Amino acid sequence: MVDFEVNYTAGKRLTWGETLYRVEDEHYVFKYPPPAAILYAPLACLPLDLAKAAWYLVVILSSAAIIGLSRNLFPENNRPGRWPFFLAFLVLARYFFREIELGQINALITALLLIMTVFLIRSEKKHSIKLEAALGILWGIAVILKLYALIFFPYFILRKKIIPLISGFLSICLFLAAPTLYYGWNGNREVFKEWISTLFESTPRLLSTQDNISIFAFFSKWTNRAGWAVYPAVVFVLALALVVLFVMKKRSQVTS
Repeated sequence: MVDFEVNYTAGKRLTWGETLYRVEDEHYVFKYPPPAAILYAPLACLPLDLAKAAWYLVVILSSAAIIGLSRNLFPENNRPGRWPFFLAFLVLARYFFREIELGQINALITALLLIMTVFLIRSEKKHSIKLEAALGILWGIAVILKLYALIFFPYFILRKKIIPLISGFLSICLFLAAPTLYYGWNGNREVFKEWISTLFESTPRLLSTQDNISIFAFFSKWTNRAGWAVYPAVVFVLALALVVLFVMKKRSQVTS
């Protein structure tokens, strides 16, 4: 659980008020935003082996939740049986096992976003303000842990989900300020600067790794030029956004 050890160390450094991002860490530098280290602070109080066991359980439960929650996304009157989801698990098993092996956080974030999506579906049926506020908070937590959860932001804008946006951004602001408990306001600002600097320094080296399956990494591997990869990646993302907008417009015309 190499990745977990990196995050475990970050949790210790946070509780000690030390910087999270160090040059001597080299490849195993902490790459998440400073508030993400708060998640590991309680685990950092435990011996490493015990903390690994606890995180192992978290990843296992999150992986199981992904399969179960995916089934709940279907309407009750048109919900498939268990076999398709069992087959889906078999297909994705190698990735779940990889997640467990490295002790990563992706399964937990995916489970959070699926819970958020379930809340989103239910809130649209019941028009529940509490559910909308709760899904916004879950979205905010996911964004703090990994920025790719921001992919839901355009959807909330287009669907005019005001309450999720408000509760989401309030929770993000709260978590952004949380490290001040350990660093103070000035120290928190400095550690965020260190995080941004670390991202710019470490990201180019990670684009060629086999575990990086982002669109940017795809074009970087294809062109062998990380600097140029950003242009086709941006064009591709914009094209996908246009397709989504087109589909949403067509659906709104059909329903009206």
